[in-house]
Amino acid sequence: NDFFGAIAREARPGYFPKYFLGKQTYWTVVGVGGDPDEALLNEEGALEAGKGAFSIEPFVFTGGSLVTWRDVAMSHGLERGDLPIPTVWWKGDDVGLEVAPVATGDPGASTIWIRYRVTNRARERRDVVLDLALRPFQVLPPWQSLNVIGGATRVRRIAYADRTATVDDKRRVVSLTPPDRFGATTFEDDLVANYLRHGRVPQHAQVEDPFGYASGAFEYRLSLDAGASADVVLALPLHAGSPLPAASEDANALYARERAASMAQWQRALDRVEYVVPAADESMIRAVRSTLAYIEINRDGPAIQPGSRNYARAWIRDGAFTSVALLDAGHTEEVRDFLRWYATFQFPDGRIPCCIDRRGADRVPENDSEGEFLFTLAQYYRYTRDVGFVYELWPAATRAADAILALRARRSTPEYDRDE
Repeated sequence: NDFFGAIAREARPGYFPKYFLGKQTYWTVVGVGGDPDEALLNEEGALEAGKGAFSIEPFVFTGGSLVTWRDVAMSHGLERGDLPIPTVWWKGDDVGLEVAPVATGDPGASTIWIRYRVTNRARERRDVVLDLALRPFQVLPPWQSLNVIGGATRVRRIAYADRTATVDDKRRVVSLTPPDRFGATTFEDDLVANYLRHGRVPQHAQVEDPFGYASGAFEYRLSLDAGASADVVLALPLHAGSPLPAASEDANALYARERAASMAQWQRALDRVEYVVPAADESMIRAVRSTLAYIEINRDGPAIQPGSRNYARAWIRDGAFTSVALLDAGHTEEVRDFLRWYATFQFPDGRIPCCIDRRGADRVPENDSEGEFLFTLAQYYRYTRDVGFVYELWPAATRAADAILALRARRSTPEYDRDE
Protein backbone atom coordinates (compact mmCIF):
# COMPACT_ATOMS: atom_id res chain seq x y z
CA ASN A 1 0.00 0.00 0.00
CA ASP A 2 2.88 2.40 0.67
CA PHE A 3 4.23 1.53 -2.79
CA PHE A 4 0.93 2.39 -4.51
CA GLY A 5 0.55 5.48 -2.34
CA ALA A 6 3.90 6.77 -3.58
CA ILE A 7 2.84 6.24 -7.19
CA ALA A 8 -0.59 7.82 -6.64
CA ARG A 9 0.95 11.00 -5.22
CA GLU A 10 2.92 11.44 -8.46
CA ALA A 11 -0.04 10.66 -10.73
CA ARG A 12 -2.92 12.88 -11.74
CA PRO A 13 -5.51 12.95 -8.91
CA GLY A 14 -8.35 10.61 -9.84
CA TYR A 15 -6.18 7.94 -11.43
CA PHE A 16 -5.98 6.01 -8.15
CA PRO A 17 -8.39 5.47 -5.25
CA LYS A 18 -8.73 8.43 -2.92
CA TYR A 19 -7.30 6.56 0.07
CA PHE A 20 -3.87 6.35 -1.58
CA LEU A 21 -3.79 10.14 -1.21
CA GLY A 22 -4.39 9.78 2.53
CA LYS A 23 -8.03 10.87 2.27
CA GLN A 24 -10.95 9.01 3.79
CA THR A 25 -13.34 7.28 1.42
CA TYR A 26 -16.72 6.23 2.72
CA TRP A 27 -18.53 3.10 1.62
CA THR A 28 -21.66 1.03 2.09
CA VAL A 29 -22.39 -2.66 1.74
CA VAL A 30 -24.45 -4.27 -1.07
CA GLY A 31 -25.77 -7.79 -0.59
CA VAL A 32 -28.63 -10.05 0.45
CA GLY A 33 -29.52 -10.97 4.01
CA GLY A 34 -27.55 -13.86 5.49
CA ASP A 35 -25.13 -14.27 2.57
CA PRO A 36 -21.50 -15.04 3.52
CA ASP A 37 -20.22 -12.58 0.89
CA GLU A 38 -21.25 -9.12 -0.26
CA ALA A 39 -19.91 -6.19 -2.27
CA LEU A 40 -18.83 -2.74 -1.12
CA LEU A 41 -19.72 0.48 -2.96
CA ASN A 42 -17.73 3.60 -2.15
CA GLU A 43 -18.73 7.22 -2.52
CA GLU A 44 -16.75 7.50 -5.78
CA GLY A 45 -18.76 4.70 -7.42
CA ALA A 46 -16.14 1.91 -7.24
CA LEU A 47 -17.59 -1.51 -6.39
CA GLU A 48 -15.51 -4.10 -4.54
CA ALA A 49 -16.38 -7.52 -5.99
CA GLY A 50 -16.31 -9.46 -2.71
CA LYS A 51 -14.21 -9.84 0.41
CA GLY A 52 -10.60 -9.03 -0.40
CA ALA A 53 -11.37 -8.78 -4.12
CA PHE A 54 -10.68 -6.32 -6.92
CA SER A 55 -12.91 -3.34 -7.66
CA ILE A 56 -14.90 -2.26 -10.71
CA GLU A 57 -14.20 1.44 -11.18
CA PRO A 58 -15.89 3.71 -13.75
CA PHE A 59 -14.10 6.18 -16.02
CA VAL A 60 -15.64 8.37 -18.74
CA PHE A 61 -13.80 9.73 -21.78
CA THR A 62 -15.41 12.66 -23.61
CA GLY A 63 -14.28 15.83 -25.35
CA GLY A 64 -10.73 14.50 -25.59
CA SER A 65 -10.21 14.09 -21.83
CA LEU A 66 -10.72 11.46 -19.14
CA VAL A 67 -13.28 12.15 -16.43
CA THR A 68 -12.64 10.51 -13.03
CA TRP A 69 -14.15 10.79 -9.55
CA ARG A 70 -11.84 13.76 -9.00
CA ASP A 71 -13.46 15.80 -11.80
CA VAL A 72 -17.13 15.65 -10.78
CA ALA A 73 -19.51 16.57 -8.00
CA MET A 74 -20.81 13.44 -6.28
CA SER A 75 -24.01 12.67 -4.41
CA HIS A 76 -25.50 9.50 -2.94
CA GLY A 77 -28.79 8.03 -1.85
CA LEU A 78 -30.78 4.92 -0.92
CA GLU A 79 -33.88 3.65 -2.68
CA ARG A 80 -36.97 5.00 -0.86
CA GLY A 81 -34.55 6.67 1.54
CA ASP A 82 -34.16 3.54 3.66
CA LEU A 83 -33.82 0.40 1.50
CA PRO A 84 -30.22 -0.91 1.24
CA ILE A 85 -30.10 -0.27 -2.52
CA PRO A 86 -27.57 2.55 -2.95
CA THR A 87 -26.86 4.87 -5.86
CA VAL A 88 -23.89 7.13 -6.60
CA TRP A 89 -24.32 10.08 -8.96
CA TRP A 90 -21.56 11.93 -10.80
CA LYS A 91 -22.34 15.43 -12.09
CA GLY A 92 -19.72 16.85 -14.43
CA ASP A 93 -19.73 19.84 -16.74
CA ASP A 94 -20.54 17.78 -19.84
CA VAL A 95 -21.38 14.31 -18.56
CA GLY A 96 -23.30 12.62 -15.78
CA LEU A 97 -23.00 9.08 -14.45
CA GLU A 98 -25.24 7.00 -12.22
CA VAL A 99 -23.89 3.84 -10.54
CA ALA A 100 -26.73 1.72 -9.16
CA PRO A 101 -25.96 -1.81 -7.87
CA VAL A 102 -28.58 -4.15 -6.45
CA ALA A 103 -28.24 -7.64 -4.97
CA THR A 104 -30.68 -10.53 -5.42
CA GLY A 105 -30.68 -14.28 -5.01
CA ASP A 106 -30.46 -16.79 -2.19
CA PRO A 107 -27.70 -16.69 0.45
CA GLY A 108 -24.73 -18.55 -0.97
CA ALA A 109 -25.94 -18.03 -4.56
CA SER A 110 -26.46 -14.28 -4.87
CA THR A 111 -25.57 -11.89 -7.69
CA ILE A 112 -24.90 -8.14 -7.82
CA TRP A 113 -26.47 -6.38 -10.81
CA ILE A 114 -24.96 -2.98 -11.61
CA ARG A 115 -26.48 -0.40 -13.94
CA TYR A 116 -24.28 2.43 -15.21
CA ARG A 117 -26.31 5.26 -16.73
CA VAL A 118 -24.32 7.81 -18.76
CA THR A 119 -25.98 11.16 -19.53
CA ASN A 120 -24.82 13.80 -21.99
CA ARG A 121 -25.12 17.10 -20.12
CA ALA A 122 -23.63 19.13 -23.01
CA ARG A 123 -25.76 21.21 -25.39
CA GLU A 124 -24.72 19.27 -28.45
CA ARG A 125 -24.37 15.64 -29.48
CA ARG A 126 -21.37 13.94 -27.92
CA ASP A 127 -19.41 10.74 -28.41
CA VAL A 128 -18.74 9.29 -24.95
CA VAL A 129 -16.65 6.28 -23.93
CA LEU A 130 -17.56 4.50 -20.70
CA ASP A 131 -14.75 2.36 -19.31
CA LEU A 132 -15.48 -0.06 -16.47
CA ALA A 133 -12.07 -0.98 -15.11
CA LEU A 134 -11.22 -4.09 -13.09
CA ARG A 135 -8.48 -2.84 -10.78
CA PRO A 136 -6.37 -4.56 -8.09
CA PHE A 137 -7.64 -2.27 -5.34
CA GLN A 138 -10.24 -2.96 -2.69
CA VAL A 139 -12.85 -0.41 -1.68
CA LEU A 140 -11.78 -1.12 1.91
CA PRO A 141 -9.11 1.49 2.80
CA PRO A 142 -5.63 0.30 3.82
CA TRP A 143 -5.92 1.71 7.34
CA GLN A 144 -8.76 -0.74 8.01
CA SER A 145 -6.57 -3.64 9.10
CA LEU A 146 -8.32 -5.80 11.73
CA ASN A 147 -8.37 -9.39 10.40
CA VAL A 148 -8.04 -8.21 6.79
CA ILE A 149 -5.91 -5.42 5.31
CA GLY A 150 -7.60 -3.07 2.85
CA GLY A 151 -6.08 -1.29 -0.14
CA ALA A 152 -4.20 -3.16 -2.86
CA THR A 153 -5.12 -6.78 -3.59
CA ARG A 154 -3.50 -9.39 -5.85
CA VAL A 155 -4.74 -9.87 -9.41
CA ARG A 156 -2.41 -12.17 -11.34
CA ARG A 157 -4.56 -13.23 -14.27
CA ILE A 158 -7.46 -11.75 -16.24
CA ALA A 159 -9.08 -13.63 -19.13
CA TYR A 160 -11.99 -12.48 -21.31
CA ALA A 161 -14.41 -14.51 -23.43
CA ASP A 162 -18.14 -14.42 -24.22
CA ARG A 163 -18.67 -11.02 -22.55
CA THR A 164 -17.20 -12.42 -19.31
CA ALA A 165 -14.00 -11.30 -17.58
CA THR A 166 -12.63 -13.93 -15.20
CA VAL A 167 -10.14 -12.84 -12.55
CA ASP A 168 -7.63 -15.38 -11.24
CA ASP A 169 -9.85 -18.21 -12.50
CA LYS A 170 -12.28 -17.44 -9.71
CA ARG A 171 -14.46 -14.33 -9.82
CA ARG A 172 -16.43 -13.37 -12.91
CA VAL A 173 -17.78 -10.08 -14.22
CA VAL A 174 -20.37 -10.49 -16.97
CA SER A 175 -21.28 -7.63 -19.29
CA LEU A 176 -24.98 -8.12 -20.04
CA THR A 177 -24.74 -5.10 -22.33
CA PRO A 178 -22.44 -6.13 -25.21
CA PRO A 179 -19.17 -4.16 -24.88
CA ASP A 180 -17.33 -2.74 -27.84
CA ARG A 181 -14.07 -4.13 -26.53
CA PHE A 182 -12.33 -5.56 -23.50
CA GLY A 183 -8.62 -5.13 -22.84
CA ALA A 184 -6.25 -6.17 -20.08
CA THR A 185 -2.68 -5.30 -19.18
CA THR A 186 0.01 -5.63 -16.52
CA PHE A 187 0.65 -3.18 -13.74
CA GLU A 188 3.80 -1.89 -15.46
CA ASP A 189 1.85 -0.98 -18.59
CA ASP A 190 -0.51 1.27 -16.53
CA LEU A 191 -4.12 0.84 -17.70
CA VAL A 192 -5.29 4.35 -16.81
CA ALA A 193 -2.32 6.52 -17.82
CA ASN A 194 -1.41 4.68 -21.02
CA TYR A 195 -4.85 3.64 -22.29
CA LEU A 196 -7.99 5.03 -20.66
CA ARG A 197 -6.52 8.53 -20.65
CA HIS A 198 -6.42 8.32 -24.46
CA GLY A 199 -9.92 6.92 -24.84
CA ARG A 200 -9.00 3.29 -25.54
CA VAL A 201 -8.36 -0.04 -23.82
CA PRO A 202 -5.38 -2.41 -24.26
CA GLN A 203 -5.29 -4.69 -27.29
CA HIS A 204 -4.98 -7.98 -25.42
CA ALA A 205 -8.07 -9.73 -24.05
CA GLN A 206 -6.12 -11.59 -21.39
CA VAL A 207 -3.03 -11.01 -19.31
CA GLU A 208 -0.71 -12.75 -16.87
CA ASP A 209 1.07 -10.33 -14.53
CA PRO A 210 4.04 -11.84 -12.65
CA PHE A 211 4.06 -8.78 -10.39
CA GLY A 212 0.48 -9.62 -9.40
CA TYR A 213 -1.46 -6.39 -10.02
CA ALA A 214 -3.09 -6.73 -13.43
CA SER A 215 -5.96 -4.56 -14.66
CA GLY A 216 -8.57 -4.73 -17.40
CA ALA A 217 -11.50 -2.72 -18.71
CA PHE A 218 -14.77 -3.09 -20.59
CA GLU A 219 -15.20 -0.35 -23.22
CA TYR A 220 -18.58 1.03 -24.35
CA ARG A 221 -18.72 3.66 -27.09
CA LEU A 222 -21.87 5.74 -26.81
CA SER A 223 -23.17 8.43 -29.14
CA LEU A 224 -25.58 10.62 -27.18
CA ASP A 225 -27.78 13.52 -28.18
CA ALA A 226 -27.90 16.52 -25.86
CA GLY A 227 -29.64 15.43 -22.65
CA ALA A 228 -29.81 11.78 -23.73
CA SER A 229 -28.77 8.80 -21.60
CA ALA A 230 -27.58 5.24 -22.24
CA ASP A 231 -27.43 2.29 -19.84
CA VAL A 232 -24.82 -0.42 -19.38
CA VAL A 233 -25.55 -3.42 -17.13
CA LEU A 234 -23.03 -5.78 -15.51
CA ALA A 235 -23.63 -8.93 -13.48
CA LEU A 236 -21.27 -9.86 -10.65
CA PRO A 237 -21.91 -13.39 -9.32
CA LEU A 238 -20.68 -13.58 -5.74
CA HIS A 239 -20.50 -17.38 -5.75
CA ALA A 240 -19.61 -20.16 -8.16
CA GLY A 241 -23.22 -21.37 -8.05
CA SER A 242 -24.87 -18.00 -8.61
CA PRO A 243 -27.26 -18.30 -11.58
CA LEU A 244 -26.87 -16.04 -14.61
CA PRO A 245 -29.40 -15.14 -17.31
CA ALA A 246 -29.28 -16.26 -20.91
CA ALA A 247 -27.18 -14.09 -23.20
CA SER A 248 -30.26 -13.32 -25.28
CA GLU A 249 -32.16 -11.70 -22.40
CA ASP A 250 -32.58 -7.93 -22.57
CA ALA A 251 -30.12 -6.39 -20.09
CA ASN A 252 -32.23 -3.36 -19.12
CA ALA A 253 -35.38 -5.43 -18.63
CA LEU A 254 -33.48 -7.94 -16.52
CA TYR A 255 -32.00 -5.21 -14.33
CA ALA A 256 -35.42 -3.60 -13.85
CA ARG A 257 -36.90 -6.96 -12.82
CA GLU A 258 -34.12 -7.73 -10.33
CA ARG A 259 -34.27 -4.25 -8.83
CA ALA A 260 -38.04 -4.50 -8.38
CA ALA A 261 -37.64 -7.93 -6.75
CA SER A 262 -35.05 -6.57 -4.32
CA MET A 263 -37.21 -3.59 -3.44
CA ALA A 264 -40.21 -5.84 -2.74
CA GLN A 265 -38.14 -8.20 -0.60
CA TRP A 266 -36.65 -5.42 1.53
CA GLN A 267 -40.01 -3.70 1.94
CA ARG A 268 -41.46 -6.94 3.32
CA ALA A 269 -38.50 -7.34 5.67
CA LEU A 270 -38.34 -3.75 6.95
CA ASP A 271 -42.04 -2.92 7.18
CA ARG A 272 -43.02 -5.64 9.68
CA VAL A 273 -43.27 -2.97 12.38
CA GLU A 274 -44.96 0.39 11.89
CA TYR A 275 -43.38 3.49 13.42
CA VAL A 276 -45.61 6.48 14.14
CA VAL A 277 -43.55 9.64 14.70
CA PRO A 278 -43.85 13.36 13.93
CA ALA A 279 -42.96 14.24 10.36
CA ALA A 280 -39.81 15.99 11.55
CA ASP A 281 -38.47 12.65 12.83
CA GLU A 282 -39.05 10.58 9.70
CA SER A 283 -35.32 10.68 8.90
CA MET A 284 -34.64 8.91 12.19
CA ILE A 285 -37.02 6.09 11.26
CA ARG A 286 -35.40 5.77 7.84
CA ALA A 287 -32.08 5.32 9.65
CA VAL A 288 -33.66 2.65 11.88
CA ARG A 289 -34.91 0.71 8.85
CA SER A 290 -31.68 0.96 6.86
CA THR A 291 -29.65 -0.07 9.91
CA LEU A 292 -31.88 -3.12 10.33
CA ALA A 293 -31.21 -3.96 6.69
CA TYR A 294 -27.45 -3.72 7.18
CA ILE A 295 -27.71 -6.02 10.21
CA GLU A 296 -29.29 -8.56 7.87
CA ILE A 297 -26.68 -8.07 5.13
CA ASN A 298 -23.75 -8.34 7.55
CA ARG A 299 -25.21 -11.55 8.98
CA ASP A 300 -23.49 -14.70 7.61
CA GLY A 301 -26.11 -17.42 7.89
CA PRO A 302 -26.89 -17.71 11.62
CA ALA A 303 -23.83 -15.64 12.60
CA ILE A 304 -24.91 -12.10 13.54
CA GLN A 305 -21.89 -9.86 12.84
CA PRO A 306 -21.27 -6.13 13.30
CA GLY A 307 -19.53 -5.75 9.93
CA SER A 308 -18.78 -7.31 6.57
CA ARG A 309 -14.99 -6.98 6.43
CA ASN A 310 -12.85 -6.12 9.47
CA TYR A 311 -15.69 -6.91 11.87
CA ALA A 312 -16.89 -10.04 10.13
CA ARG A 313 -16.89 -11.93 13.43
CA ALA A 314 -19.72 -12.93 15.77
CA TRP A 315 -19.41 -11.52 19.30
CA ILE A 316 -21.96 -12.59 21.90
CA ARG A 317 -21.95 -9.03 23.27
CA ASP A 318 -22.70 -7.45 19.89
CA GLY A 319 -25.12 -10.29 19.18
CA ALA A 320 -27.04 -9.55 22.38
CA PHE A 321 -27.48 -5.87 21.52
CA THR A 322 -28.29 -6.63 17.91
CA SER A 323 -30.77 -9.36 18.85
CA VAL A 324 -32.83 -6.85 20.82
CA ALA A 325 -32.96 -4.61 17.74
CA LEU A 326 -34.05 -7.55 15.58
CA LEU A 327 -36.69 -8.64 18.10
CA ASP A 328 -38.03 -5.08 18.33
CA ALA A 329 -38.46 -5.09 14.56
CA GLY A 330 -40.23 -8.45 14.39
CA HIS A 331 -37.21 -10.50 13.24
CA THR A 332 -37.35 -13.37 15.71
CA GLU A 333 -36.11 -16.24 13.55
CA GLU A 334 -32.65 -14.68 13.11
CA VAL A 335 -32.23 -14.45 16.90
CA ARG A 336 -33.34 -18.07 17.38
CA ASP A 337 -30.88 -19.27 14.74
CA PHE A 338 -28.07 -17.18 16.26
CA LEU A 339 -28.60 -18.58 19.77
CA ARG A 340 -28.86 -22.16 18.55
CA TRP A 341 -25.65 -21.75 16.51
CA TYR A 342 -23.70 -19.94 19.23
CA ALA A 343 -24.60 -22.56 21.85
CA THR A 344 -22.75 -25.22 19.84
CA PHE A 345 -19.45 -23.44 20.68
CA GLN A 346 -19.97 -23.51 24.45
CA PHE A 347 -16.91 -24.82 26.28
CA PRO A 348 -17.13 -28.02 28.38
CA ASP A 349 -16.94 -25.99 31.62
CA GLY A 350 -20.03 -23.99 30.60
CA ARG A 351 -18.22 -20.83 29.55
CA ILE A 352 -19.53 -19.00 26.47
CA PRO A 353 -16.85 -17.79 24.01
CA CYS A 354 -16.68 -14.03 23.60
CA CYS A 355 -16.24 -14.30 19.84
CA ILE A 356 -16.49 -16.76 16.96
CA ASP A 357 -14.94 -16.40 13.52
CA ARG A 358 -13.67 -18.62 10.72
CA ARG A 359 -11.04 -20.05 13.08
CA GLY A 360 -13.68 -21.13 15.60
CA ALA A 361 -14.28 -19.96 19.18
CA ASP A 362 -11.98 -17.37 20.73
CA ARG A 363 -10.76 -18.63 24.12
CA VAL A 364 -10.06 -15.17 25.56
CA PRO A 365 -11.98 -15.11 28.88
CA GLU A 366 -14.32 -12.14 28.66
CA ASN A 367 -16.34 -12.84 31.76
CA ASP A 368 -19.50 -11.08 30.62
CA SER A 369 -20.16 -13.62 27.85
CA GLU A 370 -22.25 -16.06 29.88
CA GLY A 371 -24.56 -13.32 31.11
CA GLU A 372 -24.98 -11.94 27.60
CA PHE A 373 -25.95 -15.37 26.31
CA LEU A 374 -28.54 -15.80 29.08
CA PHE A 375 -29.82 -12.26 28.54
CA THR A 376 -30.36 -12.91 24.81
CA LEU A 377 -32.21 -16.15 25.46
CA ALA A 378 -34.41 -14.37 28.03
CA GLN A 379 -35.15 -11.55 25.58
CA TYR A 380 -36.05 -14.07 22.88
CA TYR A 381 -38.51 -15.74 25.24
CA ARG A 382 -39.92 -12.38 26.35
CA TYR A 383 -40.80 -11.50 22.76
CA THR A 384 -41.89 -14.93 21.50
CA ARG A 385 -42.96 -17.07 24.50
CA ASP A 386 -41.26 -19.91 22.61
CA VAL A 387 -41.05 -22.37 25.50
CA GLY A 388 -39.97 -25.20 23.23
CA PHE A 389 -36.83 -23.38 22.14
CA VAL A 390 -35.95 -22.41 25.72
CA TYR A 391 -36.33 -26.07 26.66
CA GLU A 392 -33.98 -26.99 23.79
CA LEU A 393 -31.29 -24.60 25.07
CA TRP A 394 -31.93 -25.16 28.77
CA PRO A 395 -28.85 -27.44 29.25
CA ALA A 396 -26.63 -24.74 27.71
CA ALA A 397 -28.31 -22.07 29.83
CA THR A 398 -27.82 -23.94 33.10
CA ARG A 399 -24.17 -24.71 32.27
CA ALA A 400 -23.63 -20.99 31.55
CA ALA A 401 -25.21 -20.12 34.93
CA ASP A 402 -22.99 -22.70 36.62
CA ALA A 403 -19.96 -21.07 34.97
CA ILE A 404 -20.98 -17.71 36.45
CA LEU A 405 -21.39 -19.30 39.89
CA ALA A 406 -17.99 -20.98 39.58
CA LEU A 407 -16.41 -17.66 38.63
CA ARG A 408 -17.99 -15.91 41.61
CA ALA A 409 -16.84 -18.70 43.89
CA ARG A 410 -13.23 -17.97 42.98
CA ARG A 411 -13.60 -14.56 44.68
CA SER A 412 -15.84 -15.69 47.53
CA THR A 413 -13.19 -17.39 49.68
CA PRO A 414 -12.32 -15.99 53.17
CA GLU A 415 -9.32 -13.90 52.06
CA TYR A 416 -11.67 -11.75 49.97
CA ASP A 417 -13.68 -10.83 53.11
CA ARG A 418 -10.79 -8.77 54.51
CA ASP A 419 -10.96 -4.99 54.09
CA GLU A 420 -7.79 -4.83 52.02
